[in-house]
Amino acid sequence: MYTCIQREVGMTQKDFFTVEEIAELLRVTVSSVRNRLSRGDPTLPPSLRVGGRRLFPVAAYQRW
Repeated sequence: MYTCIQREVGMTQKDFFTVEEIAELLRVTVSSVRNRLSRGDPTLPPSLRVGGRRLFPVAAYQRW
């Protein structure tokens, strides 16, 4: 159901959620997540930029 970004090839555990996955988990649209990110909205879980992508660490989401 969910895709994931992995730090190393061969890892089986997810490390990061994508914007699309966070949108699905929060039951909002992808554009809503992107808008909230651009405004610096604190109602989103912690995230980081990697290249041109915004990733949400799974551990941070679970703590959030």
